[in-house]
Amino acid sequence: MEKQKPLDKMGLIDEITGFPTECLLYDRLYMNLAYCDRFKTATAVCYVRLSQPNVETNVLSFLCKQVAERLKTSIRDIDTASFLSETDIVILLTDVTEHECNLIVERIIGTLSGAYTYSNHQFILETSIGVCIYPYDYKNSDDLIMVAKSQMYEALELGVNKYKLYKGKINESAYRKMVIEVDLPHALRDGSFYIEYQPQVGRKERKVIGVETLIRWKHSKLGIIKPGEFLPLAEKIGLAYDIFIWVFKEVCHHVKQMAPDNQDIYFSVNLSVNQLLMENFERIVSEIINEAKINESHFIFEVTENIRIYNREDVQTKLQFLRNRGCQIALDDFGNGYFSFSDFVDLPIDHIKLDKRFITSLMKNNKLTSVIIPIRQMAHNLGFKLVVEGIEDEGQFADWEKLGVDIFQGYFFSEPVTFDKLDLVISRLNKTLN
Repeated sequence: MEKQKPLDKMGLIDEITGFPTECLLYDRLYMNLAYCDRFKTATAVCYVRLSQPNVETNVLSFLCKQVAERLKTSIRDIDTASFLSETDIVILLTDVTEHECNLIVERIIGTLSGAYTYSNHQFILETSIGVCIYPYDYKNSDDLIMVAKSQMYEALELGVNKYKLYKGKINESAYRKMVIEVDLPHALRDGSFYIEYQPQVGRKERKVIGVETLIRWKHSKLGIIKPGEFLPLAEKIGLAYDIFIWVFKEVCHHVKQMAPDNQDIYFSVNLSVNQLLMENFERIVSEIINEAKINESHFIFEVTENIRIYNREDVQTKLQFLRNRGCQIALDDFGNGYFSFSDFVDLPIDHIKLDKRFITSLMKNNKLTSVIIPIRQMAHNLGFKLVVEGIEDEGQFADWEKLGVDIFQGYFFSEPVTFDKLDLVISRLNKTLN
């Protein structure tokens, strides 16, 4: 008789954490449910999410090992835990009452939350847990895990280091987040993304000089989902780069189809730091532009203000690569955090885009004029153009014109529209402005 191989030799134990893989987790969950049905006991499925510090991959792996060591002291020998990622863990609590479940979950939170040390640096992790107990409601493995995940999102809304036990009703907001997370990996393959464009108007030109590219997700159940809901998740699960490539190819395709009168406008494309830092970023961008056979001057890449990141040499090199190809760079969300024009003097930046929350705060405190005029003067002295979003009516447009802002964007001019409507919207808007 052949000797049975140890689980780690069979690839069923994760090398980093020492816990079962997802495959073994599902097998044990199936056995747990069968045991519950036969002996009338209960199993709790716990979905754990740890806050993710903004650190390098090697640091995440080290922290993951530390989390695993702590977790071993928090659960019983009969329980099963599996790391789905560095931040997500599913735990099966076997043969447990609701009271025992509450005690164990509180112990897990107390053990996993707090300070972790790596190379003399401390990182604080927070823990959110969602719990679904079988056989109280859902009957199959996938549903139990999904409901537990939805409860995890409810726990996140409750605050720091909280847990939520399923009691027969799923919060609508938590359910939405869960569905987005589950379905996002399939969205690109299914062709459910599409692009809208919002015109940008030049003060001196008195016409549309560019458009901002805005990705949308048409979900079969949830309807239209805007990027603020799914792009942060795409960054987390490693889909952001694929989405950027799809968007950029679509934009290039649309640039070639613009009407003759609108051939000179630029297309502004959002670019995250993680996308910018991909090793083959320069090659991919060059290949897409060359294949499309269009002029690079059609593109502005919008990057979010982050002083710490842009001081890195590799980031500056890639921004300069875009600039050398003839593209322009816009700094988005300016004023959202710490900022100083001295930080940007050496960066290849063409546009400064004011953050909406920053503007709203200035307006509430009657400081708009006293703050924006010096910013405009400094921007112009450095050769930057100043862009303002959120222009909703004629009065706001007049006020910002007086402040000397260079480029305007907002619903006063046009809502975001699909490409098939863009040429007509631009033509109508140009006639109105003149």
